[in-house]
Amino acid sequence: MAVVKVEVPGTYIDVDHTIFRIAKGAVGLIKVEGAEQPEIYKNLLK
Repeated sequence: MAVVKVEVPGTYIDVDHTIFRIAKGAVGLIKVEGAEQPEIYKNLLK
């Protein structure tokens, strides 16, 4: 079991140590919802 604390909402990509396995489906997306935290991260491309 792993515990991950995320302070900024968004979609995070999780891959194993061999990034080339993405083509075989060894990737996960973690979607985090919540209030935006502009004091931590501000997306300038929005």
